[in-house]
Amino acid sequence: MPGGDSPSGCSLGKPRVKPAEYTQDDDDSVQRLTATTAYLLASDGPSTFGYVAKKINSYGQYVIDNTGQVDKRLMVVLDLSAAAEGPSNIRTINGLVTFPFLGAINGVFNTSPDAGPGSYNYMYIAATRETSPNAPPALGLNAFSQATNMPLEIESAIVSILSFRPYTVTKIYNT
Repeated sequence: MPGGDSPSGCSLGKPRVKPAEYTQDDDDSVQRLTATTAYLLASDGPSTFGYVAKKINSYGQYVIDNTGQVDKRLMVVLDLSAAAEGPSNIRTINGLVTFPFLGAINGVFNTSPDAGPGSYNYMYIAATRETSPNAPPALGLNAFSQATNMPLEIESAIVSILSFRPYTVTKIYNT
């Protein structure tokens, strides 16, 4: 799918600002990257549905906006160096101040916090507090639980960058 494969249907879309090019440090051979801001494009194969909106619904979930209006999109920032190494947090720029990270929230009817092939488990995409990379889903503050009074497990360190060209290809992590 353009922009990346993601079980949640969301992928990092075209960056709002072109990411910094790789630079080589004279003292070592580690490639350095910087953070970038982006909008999140929801797609499934060749079909695109719109961008993740900056407003949430009455359940505290981010929704898809297909109006094409840039000012309605959720803008996020991702540390490209960290995301190239493994699961990383996605901070929202114009989302909820109380919950400044975009995260996955365990579905209400899930039988476990794992989602994947052959599983009927699912995740909500919502505003959360920060969680540590590689940590399993755990109860945590989030917009969904606040709106519904249902405490659910969250993860915010859920994305990594697999490739930058020809598209930004992401991987969504789940336990």
